[in-house]
Amino acid sequence: MAENFFNEAKQLPKKIKGFIDRIKISIQTKITIPYVILAIFIALGGSLLITQFTMRSIETRFNGSLVETSKISADMMVSEENLMLETLRLIAHTEAIDETIRSQDAERLREMIIPIAFNGIEDMIVVLDNTGTNLLTLENTVLNGKPTYEATRDNPAFSQLEMVQSVLTRQVDTSGNKFAGMVIINDRPTFFISGPVEDNNGDLAGVVMIGAYAENIIRTIRQETLAQVTLYDFSGNVLVSTLNEKGNLPPEVAYLAINNQDESSALHDYNYSDFQYREIVSPWEVREQKDIGLIGISFSTNFLSKAMNTSRWQVALFVLVLLIFTVFTGILIGRIITEPITKLKKAAAEVSEGDLTVQVKAGSHDELAVLADSFNDMVKSLKSSKGEIIEAYDRTLVGWTKALELKDRETKGHTQRVTRMTVEIAKSFGYQGESLEYIKRGAILHDIGKMGIPDSILKKPGALTPAEFEVIKRHPKYGFDVLSQITFLQRAIAIPYCHHERWDGTGYPRGLKGEDIPLSARIFAVVDVWDAVTSDRIYRKAMSEDEAIALIKSESGRYFDPRVVNVFLTSLKVKNSPSVTPMDTPQSSLMYEPDEDDGDFDYEKIHS
Repeated sequence: MAENFFNEAKQLPKKIKGFIDRIKISIQTKITIPYVILAIFIALGGSLLITQFTMRSIETRFNGSLVETSKISADMMVSEENLMLETLRLIAHTEAIDETIRSQDAERLREMIIPIAFNGIEDMIVVLDNTGTNLLTLENTVLNGKPTYEATRDNPAFSQLEMVQSVLTRQVDTSGNKFAGMVIINDRPTFFISGPVEDNNGDLAGVVMIGAYAENIIRTIRQETLAQVTLYDFSGNVLVSTLNEKGNLPPEVAYLAINNQDESSALHDYNYSDFQYREIVSPWEVREQKDIGLIGISFSTNFLSKAMNTSRWQVALFVLVLLIFTVFTGILIGRIITEPITKLKKAAAEVSEGDLTVQVKAGSHDELAVLADSFNDMVKSLKSSKGEIIEAYDRTLVGWTKALELKDRETKGHTQRVTRMTVEIAKSFGYQGESLEYIKRGAILHDIGKMGIPDSILKKPGALTPAEFEVIKRHPKYGFDVLSQITFLQRAIAIPYCHHERWDGTGYPRGLKGEDIPLSARIFAVVDVWDAVTSDRIYRKAMSEDEAIALIKSESGRYFDPRVVNVFLTSLKVKNSPSVTPMDTPQSSLMYEPDEDDGDFDYEKIHS
């Protein structure tokens, strides 16, 4: 029996081999099976890696968008603070404001401040005397569907505020004598900036406070960034939010946001109305980097879960296709996957260099398309936010110009004319694009410093005394002081600061000579004089065009840059000739490349 068992065992390999030989398997199948097995392992491993990479990329970009939106929100906060500061300065430098405060004439104060309030669209303006007594409070309200300002007074609460006491006690920090803080007014959180009103001797006449309702600030941020915005106190309690009945922050999140602000912002996930949100929380910083509370920026994370579910189905389909088409389909899919990522990488690099016109074509309907659409939405939001901020600045510039024309009526229309002519001449020197826009803004603001000149001098019908002319000569410096505080306008300072410099070095305020004067200011100087002498003034009639041309020529090389005079007169001749158009004039006679050392855009050089 044992012998039969061993004989059967010896025959087993032969029987197995015979069984295999009886199974009919084609060569193509035998070659394909190893590739199919390999494809399965590659598909399983590849699908795992691709899923992790894609989800990580989506979440990373989501968090990146959240961080970027937080930065944009912080910039908008700073912009709001700067606009409020400008309103405060306009009020503080209004003619006779110190005397009106000392006389405690509330009605006269209201008449003086109302135009500035409407121009700046401020929510609240408070005026106190030098003892802290509330003389006037203007609050932006809506009456019969129209915005108006309700005036009240004698509110004792303002005098006790730290920011008011800092002004009353003449405190000064490294940023100056302005102070900021958050105050609850009639159950409405309100952001205030306070500053002094001084007389000509530098003595304190009173205090001005500019307020913005926190709910209006976060509503604007919400409109610009599409994010949900919440302001908290330092304990994490909600002050105001774009979400109704938003919950308070957990104490540990508030603690991390305050104590780790130099390293990173705090992230917080929460549920709201069946939606999941991720919030980035950071301190709200004002002047001197003082923290006055916490700000939270959040987006819904529901799309992440949808993207993950979509990805699972698509990876399964990817595995099936890879099994069918093996290596060829794998290569094709790999190419399809990497191409959108390459486009996104290239587009991200272009955006980082400042090109906000970039848009990425998805070319598919997978998670990469979601990522591309999110990227496109982010770029559109950035472009829209940048455009809105620039438009707001330009509207402010127009408002300043109109305010100056109301103050100096004899120059009405002057700004529009010289701006138009300066831009045309600047084009002849090769300026274009963004550089031309800053020249245009500089021309619009060339006399903004005259806001600081007393009306008694600015509107004087006769000749000025030497002492009065010295006061007039201060307006370029006043213009510099105003514009240098605004980063957006620092590249437009050349014309307001230097348009009274002379080619021979006898101008003011710094006595610059020759090509040390920025080219844009040299261009504007010619245009400014041309418009001045060809326009009627209170003390004289306008010159004829021939007389004005003779004057411009006589000052070439002394008052004006000879090269600019030649281009200006050539342009004038072409413009007035009935038989010659600008296109008939040789380009070499009008076109110049701006010199690298012109200094137009070198703020540090102008400031030195």
